[in-house]
Amino acid sequence: MTFNKKILLSLLAVLLLQAAVWWLTVVPKAMTILRQEVAARAMVQSRQIAELDTLRRAVSVGDVDAVKALVDGLYAVTDADFIVIGDKQGHRMAHPIAERIGEPIMGGDIEAALQSGEHYLSESVGSLGRSLRYISPIVDDDGRVVGMIKVGYLIDTLTEWKRVHWWPIFIIAISTVFFSSLFTLVISRWIRRGMQGLEPDQLVRMLDLKRVVLNATHEGVIAIDKQNCIVECNRNAAHWLELTTGNGTPFSVIGANVDDVIQSDGFCSARSRDISDAMAQFNGKTVIASRVHLGEPLGGCVVSFRLRDEISLLTQQLSQIRQHTESLRIMRHEYANKLTTIGGLIQMGNTDKALALIDLHSAGQQRLVDQLAVQCQLDMLSGLLIGKYHRAQEQQITFKVAEDSAVSSVPLGLSEEALCAVIGNLIDNSFTACAPNAGCVELFISDKGAEFVISVTDNGIGIAADEVNHVFQMGVSSKSEQGHGIGLYLVKRYVEEAGGYIEVDSEPGMTNITIYIAALKERVQC
Repeated sequence: MTFNKKILLSLLAVLLLQAAVWWLTVVPKAMTILRQEVAARAMVQSRQIAELDTLRRAVSVGDVDAVKALVDGLYAVTDADFIVIGDKQGHRMAHPIAERIGEPIMGGDIEAALQSGEHYLSESVGSLGRSLRYISPIVDDDGRVVGMIKVGYLIDTLTEWKRVHWWPIFIIAISTVFFSSLFTLVISRWIRRGMQGLEPDQLVRMLDLKRVVLNATHEGVIAIDKQNCIVECNRNAAHWLELTTGNGTPFSVIGANVDDVIQSDGFCSARSRDISDAMAQFNGKTVIASRVHLGEPLGGCVVSFRLRDEISLLTQQLSQIRQHTESLRIMRHEYANKLTTIGGLIQMGNTDKALALIDLHSAGQQRLVDQLAVQCQLDMLSGLLIGKYHRAQEQQITFKVAEDSAVSSVPLGLSEEALCAVIGNLIDNSFTACAPNAGCVELFISDKGAEFVISVTDNGIGIAADEVNHVFQMGVSSKSEQGHGIGLYLVKRYVEEAGGYIEVDSEPGMTNITIYIAALKERVQC
């Protein structure tokens, strides 16, 4: 027998068993509820009628005609099968069958009402048959029991009600079983199509192969569905993000909401756009991660990542190469223009102007070099600032380092490469905000106090008030070209990793970004 036939027969058997259990459980329960409902109706009517002043006076004086007339009027507004009124001696004063008025009340259950004045529910056999009735005493104005009232429903009536109300339910149940059987057949065929005609052992082998491939992947891989729940997580992801139990054994995160397991500031979200090789924080660890959506009908996304430590050295080296390349390009362009000008002046025989131009250029750069030699003891940072100086000249922007700047060590939690990345991105951001010929950017950097301070001020267009809290988010930029909106995000990441904080003060024509990080106590000795 194939797996699909077993599924069909099993589902049908379970369905029939559930139907039988439901019928055997619900029917007695429903009958109990029906009896309780009828008892409640009888109680309310019995107590209310017993309180009628006209009834109490008529029973007190033994006025049978008045009692009978009153009860006959009540039959028009009640669904009870009978209302029996009895006097103190237990003789009928009102009864559905007029010929039985004056006879003793049957059932043997009225003594407690007549003698003790009790209210109670009783099931007994009377002159009309077995019934469920509620008995209440009738008392006069002096509080003496002068009679009793019995409001009841015949058991045959309850049985008839059950038959009337349960036939539709029985028909619905049979119809439900029939249509559920058809649905089970459809489900069986759907399972067959979903399994692509494969048997369970074949699917198990495919699943094992998929897990082996995932765990053999060096990157951490996490698959997330449309509801932001984890559907797959390989061994490296669990190890790097410490998704383990107390004894180091990885625990299952499959089915858990990704935000409950991985703190990623929204990076691991099925509703975010695709992104490649972005820096992110997963459970406090810096990673280089990519996010790719799976598309419909699957939905969700796959996040792959590696710890930044594994590629940070290569990234830093590439960053330095790019900075040096950019500096060399700018310097080549600048020197090519100046050499052309100097060559033209010499050819014209105007050597004095040529020498003056050489002295002017040499003096400007030499002043910066001399200033950095005194203020900055970090060679990599000095090289970066010289490169930014040349770039500023190319863009016709004034760039200067504050005279009271002084730095001899990197702050706690930052390498010199990371420090250069932070300062470089801040300066580039200011260059972008400034207009050519009128732009001015000033850098202040100091490690002399308890905090390492980096401050960059420019006279650019400024940052709108409603954007100040968003400029450090990934992808936020004043430029529309792809690839922007990363620099300030990286600055924020580096600063947060070092335990520092950022202050922004901006208005049209002036923007200041200041960073505070704990300073390194032991500084480089020069």
